[in-house]
Amino acid sequence: YETVKKAYNISTVYKITGSGDVTAELVNYLDKNCKDLSERAMIYFPSGNYEIKDDNNLVLHSKVCIVGEKDTVVKMTGSNNSMLRTRKDEKVADVLIYGGTWNGDSKGKHIFEFNAATGVEIKNITLENAKTNGVMISEGSECTMENVVVKKSGNNGVQVTAKSTANIKNTTISENGKFGIGVDSESSGFEDDDITKLESIITICELLSQRR
Repeated sequence: YETVKKAYNISTVYKITGSGDVTAELVNYLDKNCKDLSERAMIYFPSGNYEIKDDNNLVLHSKVCIVGEKDTVVKMTGSNNSMLRTRKDEKVADVLIYGGTWNGDSKGKHIFEFNAATGVEIKNITLENAKTNGVMISEGSECTMENVVVKKSGNNGVQVTAKSTANIKNTTISENGKFGIGVDSESSGFEDDDITKLESIITICELLSQRR
């Protein structure tokens, strides 16, 4: 995490200290310490195995960085919601999710869900076993994915709705129930630059046609 801390000039770090179910600790940091931030703050998951479940306040706010190590694993244990999400009315900006593995365990909705969120970055991370989509980018959100593995989602690896933007770089999307990347029929597809921009190579999957 020191690399991320330095690269993003982060001075405030909140460390997850529990084990097993850490929902309450994560929500406490998000709800009490990471609202209305004037500069970036990090919530750090050290190496280890963690569990989270649904909580109404398990939502991301502007300038929050969620950072794990390569061998950090966070697993969903039960939910009607996504593992991490933003609220549309909050119009979140400047979010980073970095490192580790997030396992949806076929519960809840998506692993990450962004609603009207801009400046979102997902880097060096594995997302697996989402019940629906690995990443849901909607309501005009703007998301960059770099060095990401998305696999074994029940529906699509990445779902992009109309007026949203996904910049996808060096990312592997495979073994998903339907498509690697889905674009809503309401959108005008890839011809409109404000829908989806693709940079570099998406490996393993054949864009928009990879099926299990």
